[in-house]
Amino acid sequence: MTGTPPTMKVVVDETACLGTGQCAMIAPAVFEQRDDGVTVARDTEPPQSRRAAVREAAQACPVAAIRLSEGSEPSTPAAFGYDDLPALIARMTGDERHAFSSSSTKDVLWVLYDRVLNVSPDRTDDDDRDRFFNSKGAGPMAQYAVLTAKGFIRPEQLDDWGTWDSPLGYVPDRVTVPGVDLSSGSLGHGVPIAVGVALAWRIQRRLGPRVFVLIGDGEFDEGSNHEAMVLAGRMGLDRIVVVVVDNGTASHGWPGGIEQRFAREGWATDVCDGENHDEIFTALTRDHPGKPLVVVATVTR
Repeated sequence: MTGTPPTMKVVVDETACLGTGQCAMIAPAVFEQRDDGVTVARDTEPPQSRRAAVREAAQACPVAAIRLSEGSEPSTPAAFGYDDLPALIARMTGDERHAFSSSSTKDVLWVLYDRVLNVSPDRTDDDDRDRFFNSKGAGPMAQYAVLTAKGFIRPEQLDDWGTWDSPLGYVPDRVTVPGVDLSSGSLGHGVPIAVGVALAWRIQRRLGPRVFVLIGDGEFDEGSNHEAMVLAGRMGLDRIVVVVVDNGTASHGWPGGIEQRFAREGWATDVCDGENHDEIFTALTRDHPGKPLVVVATVTR
């Protein structure tokens, strides 16, 4: 039986384009540079023969302004719930060494996408959507499973994840995976980038979207987190919510708990059971006017 032909959809974020024109040189049949320097997509659904060049152009973009979605369009979206996540995760093999890194985040991720984040599969490029940065990008199986359950990713894409032509890599890529807002894997970048996003929103006087960042307690050892934490607290960047999944594996630990480190720098803080969905939801949605919020979600390894 012949399946639905695979498709590729191309979107260029014209507000982020730096005007280098690299993509137009790599894939001139798909991209063109306007007189003002901004590149636009002249073919938003390129044929198979042009897709390799489009992928190369997307990877070459210095600000990741090109977003790609690939695959067959499902006839009817499959419906999945929280109880389906283990089976979806089990479809992804080859990165078992990060299995606990994935499973420890499963409940927080589910509550975020199910009850907190203002996002949906048909609004992945909406400027007013919330942003989610999975800063602890290694072991993204739980995030891919949740994105599948929520309709961002097709289930069959999980089966060949990590292969050379799959959009699903061993770390998430915002260029190739719908619903992913941060290309991560190198630790300690999520919180600093969130600070930059929140500052940009303040300059633009935008009060709607929020940026949520997921980090691990071990990742919190990275010095870049502390510089960003201090700045966010001093500037009262209350569009930022950081979730620390704490399984007690930080190199040296934090006297008084991780939340106290944030509190000293002017953050609102909360601690919850990282496997209790109601506690997670209550902590993530508490009011914190004039302050960024950190939620420490404790889990047992």
